[in-house]
Amino acid sequence: MIDDVMGSPRKLSVKKMRSSNATLIILSIIFLIIGAYFITASLITSWRDDSLLVLAIGIIVLVFTILFFVSPIFYRHILTPTKIIFRHGFLFKMQIFLDDIVSIEEIGDRSGMPMLGGLGVKYHRIDRRYSILRSRNGILKIRLRKPLTTGWMPFRKSVEEIIFDTIDSEELLRIANQTATRKD
Repeated sequence: MIDDVMGSPRKLSVKKMRSSNATLIILSIIFLIIGAYFITASLITSWRDDSLLVLAIGIIVLVFTILFFVSPIFYRHILTPTKIIFRHGFLFKMQIFLDDIVSIEEIGDRSGMPMLGGLGVKYHRIDRRYSILRSRNGILKIRLRKPLTTGWMPFRKSVEEIIFDTIDSEELLRIANQTATRKD
């Protein structure tokens, strides 16, 4: 419980939006096995000159796997009463206030279709769109009221829409509709 400005206690509802992580889990397992293979091979053949190179390749594969496949499994998008926080591992975080959202559109299940830009976090310069995808299921598109500027100074990006996936799309659509009716 937190105290409201007027002193009356109110409950702060924070919801972690679930996502289908099957593709990330499969890729994690594959790349962890590849990295472990390289490290094991370098330790078994430690008497050879190229074993240090094989060990370095194995360590790089493991670090890559942890950063881009394992960490996004444990981080979820967060929905609060005032904003949505998009997360993709510990490398990406973006906050969007619900007041800045014009529309939320359900794109649907694209399991048989090619991915919209692929898995992961991608910025599409032509469409001025971020794709934050972990799977092909439950894809939503958010259109913003005014372009959001993100990024570090030399690499500024202007974002007009965000595409992401979640299993809990009904809750997000309900809160977005409540926000839209409050404004009217």
